[in-house]
Order: sequence, then C-alpha cells, then structure tokens
Amino acid sequence: MGEDYCYDTIPNEDEVSSIIDIWEGQEEEKEKEKEKEKKEKEKKEKEKKEKEKKEKEKEKEKEKEKKEKEKEEKEKEEKEKEKEKKEKEKEKKEKEKEKEKEKEKEKEEKEKEEKDARNDKDVFESIIGIIVGKWKSAYSNKIEVNNNGNVRIITLQGREVYSEIKKDNIIKVDDKRGYMLIMGEWKSEPITLQRRQDNDDDDNIEDDYIKKIKAIDSIFNDEEEEPEKEEEDKRGGLPSPSPPVLTPVNIGDSKRYNEIEELNKKQQEQQQGQQQGQQQGQHYFNGIDDGGGDDVESPQERYIVPKVKGAPILPIFGRIIILAIVLFSSTFIAATWRTHGINWLYDTLDGNVPLYTCPPLEETFNVIGTEAIIGDTPTCRLDIAYNYESAWNLQRDGMTVPYGTKPEDALERCILPHEDKDYIHCYSTIPCSYTCRTSDTNKLCPDPANINKDETVMMQNEQCDIWLAGGAWSQRLDCYKLQLNQYCGRTYDYTPGDIISIRGLIFADCFILLFWLCAEFTLRRVDKDLKSEQAEGCARMALELPAKRQLLRQQVLTRWYDDAQKNYYYTSSSLGGVAPTVADSIYSEQLHYREETVSSADPPPLITSNGMKSRYYSRDPRKRFQSSVWLKSLSQYKELSSSKKNRFNSRAWTRTITLDGLFYILITFSQWFIIFFSPQQKTIHESYSDALVAVVEIWNAQSFLEWMIFIDVLLDFCLFLCAVFVVKWPTKPVYAEHVKDSLHKAAQLNEEEEGATIPLSRDIINDDESSYSPTTTISGVEGGAVAGATSSSSAAFDDYDDDISSVDTGSIRFIMDQTMTRDVCLMIACHQSVMTEERYETFTGTLRAALQVFPPSHIFVCDNGRTLTPFDDTQWATQQVHPDINYLYVPEGNKTFAFYWCNKYWIPYLVQNGRVSDFKYAVIIDDDVPLPPDLHIPHQLLDQNPNIKAVHFPITATTPDGKPNLLVQCQDIEYKIAGLHKLFQATLARALSCHGAVALWDRETLDEIFYEHDTVFNGEDMYMGLSLLRKRDDSKIISSAQAIVPTYAPDNWGMLFRQRVKSWDVTSHKKTFTYIWEIINPKSWCHLASWVLKPYFLQELLTIVLDWLRAFLLCGLIIRDWVSFLFMFVIFTGLIYVMVFCFEIVVLRDRHDLRSSFCACITFPWYRLSSMAFRVGALLQNLLVYSHVRKGIKIRIREDEIRDIPPCPPCPDVDWFTVWTGDIPDDDNLLTQSIPEQEEEELSSRGAPSDDGSMRSPPPPPPPGQRMMK
Repeated sequence: MGEDYCYDTIPNEDEVSSIIDIWEGQEEEKEKEKEKEKKEKEKKEKEKKEKEKKEKEKEKEKEKEKKEKEKEEKEKEEKEKEKEKKEKEKEKKEKEKEKEKEKEKEKEEKEKEEKDARNDKDVFESIIGIIVGKWKSAYSNKIEVNNNGNVRIITLQGREVYSEIKKDNIIKVDDKRGYMLIMGEWKSEPITLQRRQDNDDDDNIEDDYIKKIKAIDSIFNDEEEEPEKEEEDKRGGLPSPSPPVLTPVNIGDSKRYNEIEELNKKQQEQQQGQQQGQQQGQHYFNGIDDGGGDDVESPQERYIVPKVKGAPILPIFGRIIILAIVLFSSTFIAATWRTHGINWLYDTLDGNVPLYTCPPLEETFNVIGTEAIIGDTPTCRLDIAYNYESAWNLQRDGMTVPYGTKPEDALERCILPHEDKDYIHCYSTIPCSYTCRTSDTNKLCPDPANINKDETVMMQNEQCDIWLAGGAWSQRLDCYKLQLNQYCGRTYDYTPGDIISIRGLIFADCFILLFWLCAEFTLRRVDKDLKSEQAEGCARMALELPAKRQLLRQQVLTRWYDDAQKNYYYTSSSLGGVAPTVADSIYSEQLHYREETVSSADPPPLITSNGMKSRYYSRDPRKRFQSSVWLKSLSQYKELSSSKKNRFNSRAWTRTITLDGLFYILITFSQWFIIFFSPQQKTIHESYSDALVAVVEIWNAQSFLEWMIFIDVLLDFCLFLCAVFVVKWPTKPVYAEHVKDSLHKAAQLNEEEEGATIPLSRDIINDDESSYSPTTTISGVEGGAVAGATSSSSAAFDDYDDDISSVDTGSIRFIMDQTMTRDVCLMIACHQSVMTEERYETFTGTLRAALQVFPPSHIFVCDNGRTLTPFDDTQWATQQVHPDINYLYVPEGNKTFAFYWCNKYWIPYLVQNGRVSDFKYAVIIDDDVPLPPDLHIPHQLLDQNPNIKAVHFPITATTPDGKPNLLVQCQDIEYKIAGLHKLFQATLARALSCHGAVALWDRETLDEIFYEHDTVFNGEDMYMGLSLLRKRDDSKIISSAQAIVPTYAPDNWGMLFRQRVKSWDVTSHKKTFTYIWEIINPKSWCHLASWVLKPYFLQELLTIVLDWLRAFLLCGLIIRDWVSFLFMFVIFTGLIYVMVFCFEIVVLRDRHDLRSSFCACITFPWYRLSSMAFRVGALLQNLLVYSHVRKGIKIRIREDEIRDIPPCPPCPDVDWFTVWTGDIPDDDNLLTQSIPEQEEEELSSRGAPSDDGSMRSPPPPPPPGQRMMK
C-alpha cells in the first residue's frame, strides 16, 4: 500500500475512506468476475453432461431400434419360411393331384385306343393288305406296324426315313389301278404312291401277308409289350422333305374297298377348312456325326397358348379424366377471357344464367325464316351512322354521355364517336325488337348489308323509327344507317353469338371425350388381339425354336469346320505344289470368289501381345468368337447401351413438361380463337336457297375461320388439278420383259438346234452376282437345274423343300430376270415376322416374290428385336425359301437402325470377304411387300444423272389372299393419289420423300441420311426425304411409276384406326415445326426444289392447324347453323368425287389395269371424310401418349459420343443366336473341335507353317469402320 499510495502530506479521513471504497469496489468486481467464470464453467460442464446423456440416450435408442428391426426381420424371415413351406406343400399336393389326373387320363386314353383299335381291326387288315399284299415293291422298302395300328415306313428306297403313315391319312385305295392316295405330313397336298408289278413268286408274298395279319391280331389281343413301343418311338424320326415314289402292293381284301371309301369321305368332310402343317425335314451335314440327334418337333403338335389380358382399364379412365379436366378448364378460361368475366355463366346483375337463357335452347337450331330472329334478348346496342343532325339532336335532348364512358354507365344513353367516321353507340335496356322498327310495315329493322340503298334519291330509301329512354326519345332515319346488335347482359361484353360458340365448345368437349373413350377401348381390343397373336407365336416358338436353333447351329459349325480345313490345308497344299480345292457346298461359289479376291490382297496386321497372336485372327472361325477381343467388344457395347438410357432420361422429363404446357396453351388459345372469330350475332337465313348461296359465295365470307377453311380446301384441290393435267401415269415396263422373253426364246432355239448344253457366260448375265457359277450349263428343256447351283444347294441342305422354294434358280428365265438388278441389293426389314402361321406365309411369300427380281445372294433379311437373341425362326424360314439369302440379326428393335447397320457395316464386311459384290444401290422394303416381277429399276436414268439419289415407287393396297374388300380398295385409291402427287413433284423438280414400304436409295447417300436420323419409327420416310432436302443441292428423288408395288393394308376398321392414330397421322403433328421452318427458312428461297414443295408444306401446315380447330369448328357449326353444315358436307363430298373420277379417267387413261372398281369409287369420298376422325384421334394420341415418349437419339450422337453401335462379327458365317450374348454353347456332342490337335500337328510336320501367321491363308480383315479393342 505504501508503494502504491505515497503522498507528500498525510491524507484526510475522507480521502482514506474514498481510497478504501475504491479498493473494495475493485475487489468486489474481481470476485464477481470470478463467480461469473465459475458459473460459466459450471454451465459448460452441465451442457457437456447433458449432451453426453443425450448422445447416450440416442445410442440406446438406436440399439433398441436395431434390435427391434432385427426382431422384425427375423419374424419376417420366419413368416416367409412358413409361407414357403406352405407353398411347397401346396405345390406338392397340386403335383400329386396332377399326376393322378394324368394317370387317369392315360388310362382313359389307353382304353379308348384299345376300343378304337378293336373297332378298326378290319380296316387295318385292308391297309396292311394294300402295303404287303400280292404286289411287291421294286425297291428295298421296310414296313412295320406300331402299337397304335399305324403303318411305319422304316426304309424308303434303301434310305432310312422312319416315316409313319397314320390311318387318317389314307384317303383312297384303288384296286383296279393299283395306287394308294396318302395325305403325308410333309406335304400340304396329297401324294400318290403308285405300284409296280414284279414277277416274283406270290407264295412267299402271301406268307408275309399272313404274318402281318397275325401281327395285327396280336396287337388287338394285347400281346405286344410296352418296351417295344418305346423302342419304336425312339426310332421314329422325321419324314424326308422330298419323298420318292413308293410301289404299294395290291389290295389283300377287295371287299373292304367300299368301307374304306366311306370312311375316307367322312374324314375328308371333317378335315375341310383345316390347315395342313408342314413337317420340317431333318438336316444331314458333312463333317458332323449327329448320332441320330433330336428331331424337329412337328408343327402339328399342339401347344398351349396362355390367356391374354387386355390393357388395364384404370389408366384409360385416368387419361379420360385428365382429358376432361384439360378440355373443360381450357373452355372456361377461353370463355372468361373473351367475355371479360364469368357473367356468361351467371349474371349477378340480372340473376339469370345466360349460357342457358340467351338465346333459349329451344331456339338454337332455328335458323331459317324471320321467326328465327331473336327478339327477347335482355339488352340491345343501336349503332347509328354518324351525321351532324343526329349528333346535334342527341346532344340537344341530353341523350349523350362523354366519350370513354363504360357501357354499364351509359344505359339508355348514347356515346358519340371520337372521329366522325365511326358509329354513334346507343345502349338500350329493352330488346332490339322494341328499339328499332320499320316505318311502313312495323317490322324489325333489316340488316343494312342486305339493303340496296340509293343515296341520291332520299324518298327511295326505307325509313326506320328508333326509340330510346323507354320510348321517351324517338327519331326517324334511313334503315341502311342503323345497325342492331343484341347482347345478353348489361355489361355488353358478350352477345348471343358468343354464347352459341361457348355452347358449341362444350358440346365439342363432350364429343371428344366420348370419341376418345371409344377410341381407347377400340385400341385396347386391337392390342389384345395382337397380344393373343403374340402369345400364340411365343407358344409356337417355345415348341419349335429350340430344335431349329440347334440345326442352324450345326449348319454354322459345318461351315466353320470346312473353312478351318480350307485355311489349314490351303497352306500345306500350296507349299507342296497342289492347287487348293473347295468342297462343293452351298457357299462353294462364294468361297471360290473369295480365293480370287483375298489371295491378291496383303494379309492384315496381327494384334500381338508378348509374341502371341490374337485369337481374333485365327484360321479357325470358331476361335474368333471365343477371343478376348470379341468378348471385350461385346461387353463394352452392352455397358454403353445400358448407360445410354440414364444419360438422356433427364432431358425426357423436361421435354415432356414443356410439351404438356405448350399443348394446354394451344388448346386454350384455339377455343378463344373460335369464340373471337365466330359471328357475334345469330346466323339467320330467309330460306334454304339463301343458305346454299351463302355457302357457295365464299368471296362474301366475313369470318377469318371461313377463309382459312376455304384456302385449305382450295389449295388441296388446285394441287390435285395441277397434277392431273401435268402428269400421265407411265405405261408398263414392257421393254425389260421383251428383252427377257427374247433372250429366253433365243436360248431355247439354240438348245433345240444344237442338242447340246449351252454355256452361260458372265457377259450374258451382265456381270451378275458371284453366287451363280461362271461355268454354269443348262441341259434339257426350260426349267432344268443348273449343275453347279442346284447340286451344291442340295448337297449341303438336305431338307430343302421344293414346294417352299418354288423358284428354280437354275432356269434360263430366272437368270435372265436378274439382269436388271446387277448392282442393286434388297434389304428387308423384319421384326417377329414368322411368329404365327399367317405371318410365316406372308414373309415367305415376300421372299419368293423377291427371288423373281433379285438373285438370292443380293437379298439381305435385316431381322431386329429388343433381345440379344432372335425371338422367332425368321432365319429358318429364310433358309427354307432359299439357302443363299443373307440373314442378319441386330439386337435393337428399330427398322432404321437395322438398315443402317447392314448398309454401313455388314455389307462392306461381306464385300471384303468376297461373299457379295459391292452394290451401288439398295432397295429397302418391309416384310409384307411382295415385289412385282416387272419391277422397273431405271438404270439408264441412274447412270446418266448422278444427282438422282433415290427412286420412289408407288404402292397399291392388297391382301395376302388377293381378294381385297371394299375398305382395302378405298385405301388403294388413297395410295395411288398419293403416288400421283409424288410423280407430280418429281416432274417439276423432285419428290418430297419415298414411301416407307419400298424405296431405292444410293448406298452412299443412304449412309449420310441414316447418320442424321433419329431412328423414330413414325415418319422415318418423311425424315429421310427432309434430310436430303436440307442439303440444298441438286440431289433428286425421282418416281418410277411403271410398276406399282403391292403392300398388305389393314382389312378391318380396328387395325386401320390403330395404324392411322398411332403411326401415320401422328407424324404430321410431330413435324409441325419442321413444316414451319421449311416455309420461312431463308436458305430455301434460292433452291428450286424447295419452292416446288412449299405449297405442300403450306397445305400440310393448314391441315395441322385445322386439326386443332376441327372438332370445335364442326361441333360449333352444328349448333350455330346446321343447314350450312349439311351444304358444306355435300359440297366437299362432291369435290372428292370430282377428284376420284378425274384420277380414274384422265390420269389412268393408259393404265386400265390400275383402275378401281365402281363401288370403290363411290365409297371413297365417305372413307376420305372418315379420315378426319383419324386425324382427331392422332392429335389426342399425340397429346396424351406420344408426347410422353422419349425422343429418339440420332445415330450421329450414338456413333460419335455414346459409341454403342453393335460391333461387326469377326466371321461372315455367324450363329445369330449366340453372337450377341457371347455365350459358348456346348457343342461337344456335335463337333469336338474344329481341327483336331493331332491333325494340326501332322500338318506342321509335313511342312505347314507355324501359327505365327507368316505364310498362312489370309484371315478375314477387321470389320470396317470399327476399331478393335486392345
């Protein structure tokens, strides 16, 4: 203290006390601070403790929850186990019940068979007598009888066939002529087995006959044992695809002939209308020991088709509810927007419902005569043509209000105009019938538009009296200066015409809902039928496909085996000075051509690693598919394909929401547009003739809607008339047919004169495809088989059915028919084309028709699907028609992408391997388009003008049976008129596009077009034509109308409705913005073809706009003026009749073969008018369904960014059932290995080169356009 407080003088007590107080205050503050710190520390500790407690409690709760979850999971597992046990027990019980039922059924069937066998004993004796009687076969045939009583042919002319002839298949037996007529399972028509007489002893034959009769007796007496039956069933196989002639013996008991005749007649009556299945033949391949193998299951075997359920009903009603909300809400918004409020629904001032009372519903449809005029509307507006005298009188009497006053504030007053040219508007609260009357007749004032006024002579003008302010003010004026306007409320916002328009919109909303409800259930029924057909096909494929798939696998293995042998032996024989040889097979000519092309080429570089070459370049094709390079390419393709969907799904949602909002705005604006441009007053006609004149005198139309409809109809009709007067349908291509017939006759004459074989060189065939032998000779008359082609095909494909392949590829006519397609290939798009028997017949018919125009090696069947393996036996059906037709499968269910992959990768790969020639053009068709034999390909025009990039072929509608009904005939007229417009476009500059069913394209151009394609199915043909047009160069699409191509059209309204609503008419709405851009695009203004096509774009755009307005317009017109609606309907129908008869008489004046029937011409206009309903349905389909579908990805993006294009297989011979899966099937039973190891060692010991690839046969080069994985 002394140091701190040192003073010179002694302080006073006061000073001391103040110092002490200060010091004590400081100490108290320090203690307070310490206490605060202690309290804060205590608080922090308390908070920490509380946090710890809370954390512990949370951990305890978590542990409890975990324990509870574990308990629940355990309980669930126990419950599931109990359920599984119960289900297993139920399954066991059901299986036991099924087994018992099966046993009972087997017993019943055995009893029935025994009874039938006993009853048919005498008939069987006669049958055996036919076969083993007194007449003996000229060949070594072995015949037995099985336990079922059927005759089984074990050997036929020394060949094992194991064919069974059922008792039901014996149709007729003739004792005198000595033949037996049999309906065989391998044929769709009966065959005759003719006997041959032999001079052997009859005693031995009779002894054999007695033995056979005893064998039958033992069958009926149950002396045969079941193991023998099992051995015979195992021994049974398939009949030969081409059964030779039998020599049956004489009838043992001629007394049974009449009985057999009666039984056969009964059986024939029962079998009428039933289709005979075709028994598939069994393959026998060189180099494979099948050991009997598995038989192909007969199509006659029954398969269980599961029941198919239709689409769920709840989504249908969900879409209906959404559509109802959209329509009625947009109508409410449009009406409220137009009338500036909701007074149109309920008027708060007057307390009435204008929608019901103005005008009254009972007067809505009254449009003829003066009685139809509405005289009791609540309010009226009188418009007076401005003149000084009238304005001064109104002002003088105080009947005016200032300009700009609201109508509701100017009741019983007049508003003078701002300019002298406008009308004076007077607002009256009484009806118009009391506001203005004629002076002479005391009638309602007429419409000034119908008055012939004479301004020079005042006395000739009709005078009218007007009353305002409840009759307190009146004046007489010329009637032509007055205009009455009726209104439904004191706000003067909506007229009776507006209310009628709103009623029409509501009626249209109800009609659209009812129409779409019926459309939904129609589409549901059609889709259910298609699903039933699909289910039947699935059941059929489950039964037949496995065996066919195995046989196709055997065929591929045989080709790999022969190719491997050729590659290994080729090297060794070439070293020893021996020329290489190629086995005679169906692909021997292709391999021979491959030797010539590949031997001169340098071997491709090998991908090596640590001194070992990749198996991808092995001489054994089988090893190439097992290489790591190929498997890695497959895995990369699958990974990229799966990631592609996730990458673009986010954009799909944004696009869907944007389109939904845009569509709602368009619907609302369309309804507002109709209300705004509809007549404001009710339409009245003095008579029906006046109504007809008003419809015809379109130049007097005052509504914008009427002008838009008129322009659309006028543009369509004018374009058609221009096409009629410019285009003449070309005649048939008789020149090509004449050349073929001349060459055929010349060759036939030379044959007869020389009596020797005539060589056909490549000069005659015009450098035809190498699948025809260069040294082919023809012997005999026309239709003889070519030695090289026919023998090779039959050698490697034993089951080739002559009935299925009705085309003789060795005939002179067939070879001459191919000269017009020397540098053209055919690509056929297929998707589950043979699921059912009808589709099988349609597809094979398409292939047979194609063989009349193209060589088989020029045809490429482009199968595609959503799975990695083919879903049906399209490849089998293709080879049944002709084994040299090229087949490929693309694991993406898209027609455009399948064409792109075939044209871009597969055809060039086959060209590099010497299998096919390098085609310049490609014809693309669907699988239901049978090409006509006189198909004209304009080679001269294509050679002379390189700017021609595509050729359009007109199409005709037909049915598979060749008997089209009236609906198909109407579609035929529609197709031909569309072909006329394409021919007109091509005559002026170029056609807009080719038809999607058939078209010819330059292959290089086709690559460029497909590269920018979005692969969307709807409108893919239009997209291709527009892509070519956007190049703005001299590229052309011409039309070749000499030959018309048939296509199968829907023959019922359900399928037609589905086709148009879900596919064809949706395309127009999808391309709306494309049409707009083509009309206004500056680049198109300097392009001649674009100018020629602009009217068509404009006409299509107007049609799309009318599609949005059509339902509302027609329903509104029916409500407003049904008389004019009927007259317009009649006039438009008459115009369609004029178009049809002009087309039939003028355009087809030289093609009477293309003219339609009279009934079709009479019916066509009504069919054409029904297409309006299709357009409305397509619009709704686009709004509710199609807009939600994700847009396709362009191939350019997939090639450059995603890179998920399927890789090209490393060998031309491909097993398409395993190539995309990467699976290696178990082929040990078929072929142990392609080249045995011992044999390979022997080749090396004889001087064959090692496997380093230094002196070996060149393997196939890498697939073009695709980089190999390292």
